[in-house]
Amino acid sequence: MDRLIPHDDLSALAGISAEGFAPWGELVTIGPQQAERFARVCGTAANAGDALPGFLILSLVPRLVPAPDWSITGHSGVLNLGCPSIRFPAIARAGAALQGRRQLSAVRKHPRGTLITLEFEVREAGMEQSCMIALNELLYLSGRST
Repeated sequence: MDRLIPHDDLSALAGISAEGFAPWGELVTIGPQQAERFARVCGTAANAGDALPGFLILSLVPRLVPAPDWSITGHSGVLNLGCPSIRFPAIARAGAALQGRRQLSAVRKHPRGTLITLEFEVREAGMEQSCMIALNELLYLSGRST
């Protein structure tokens, strides 16, 4: 069951943040055909060798990272402010089994509500180093909830 956290309860959100990363998600194998289709749709040439495109990995985050066991409530809306940082520190190969995880890495009061930062990591099975690390900022707006 989801833990319901009011968007303006900074101490409860800080408690979620203190928990660190959630467990890794299930392994998902990404084949070379998927990488080729992604390159074709993007209008780019396929990567040299069999490396998976970094932005393909980023696009797979919803599939690779399990849903959190908490939800933020009581807000009037959410603005996705984007990703201030995306890094690809290691190469993932086509045919690799990937898995992801998330953590609530920062929370702070904002003039329009509460700003949270989620950190996502994706790694190839059996590898220590992540192949993608991304931060995503979400602004939970104060006001009447819908």
